[in-house]
Amino acid sequence: MQRDSGLQRWLKLPFLYNLLQDAVGANALRRKVIQNHVRAKAGDKVVDIGCGPARILRWLPDVQYLGLDINPDYITSARRTHGNKGTFIVGDTKSLRDDPRFKDADIVMALGLLHHLDDEDAANCIRFAYGALKERGRFVCLDGCWIPN
Repeated sequence: MQRDSGLQRWLKLPFLYNLLQDAVGANALRRKVIQNHVRAKAGDKVVDIGCGPARILRWLPDVQYLGLDINPDYITSARRTHGNKGTFIVGDTKSLRDDPRFKDADIVMALGLLHHLDDEDAANCIRFAYGALKERGRFVCLDGCWIPN
């Protein structure tokens, strides 16, 4: 589910999205998650659901990277910035669930994504991740949450 009001409309622009992510420390957090939890190795197949402009590629080794996002402007930015370092696809997890490019992944990531989705879309995302992983593959998810006090 994509919203088109207020700040969310402006954040569809890759430049502004990247600026905000840097300002609030989200990219620094992603870098730590990539290093400490994703721990991809050269040659791994990595699927990044909700990749945005794919800024995390600078922290990954030489992997087979597939980035997926519903925003065509983010995908255009990722292609322009990263060229052939990855494959960048416009779409969602429901429509691309049977796409063979997203099979046998070592790692599937959804970083800062699930909190943007309603329950049905979140369930589709997790089913997509499960179907994309090879046996003994890993799903790495990072989302903020609110905890009282």
